[in-house]
Amino acid sequence: MEECQFEDLGFKGYPYTWNTKRLGEANTKIQLDRVVAMKEWREMFRLSSVLHLALHASDHLPIVLYTQKFEKHRVQGRKGFMFEEAWLLWEEYENIFREALPVEDNGMCGLALLKQKIQICGEQLRAWGSSKANPNNEEIK
Repeated sequence: MEECQFEDLGFKGYPYTWNTKRLGEANTKIQLDRVVAMKEWREMFRLSSVLHLALHASDHLPIVLYTQKFEKHRVQGRKGFMFEEAWLLWEEYENIFREALPVEDNGMCGLALLKQKIQICGEQLRAWGSSKANPNNEEIK
């Protein structure tokens, strides 16, 4: 573990993860299973925790890793993207949506490409939608 720079994440719950299920002094219990991570992962997911669940049919306790990313900085005044259902009622919506999707892959593939397409589509929909949601004085008159 040291050579790979892994650190034990610790746990909450019953202290042993393996049990021979034998009676009396023949029973052996030990913390055999662990969750480990590198320092960079731990810093990114500081709020994560490990829980040992109750023993059921197996001789190993199930382990659950709850991950929660720690957000250091949040840009002031910027809200996350919110899709407005009302956009579906406007004719231009479909064109905005279709124009936003054919993004060049720039060597990306899989989830990275999908994430980029969703980001670009969201930015274009937000810009288009805010002009619809916040009409200027002339449009109101």
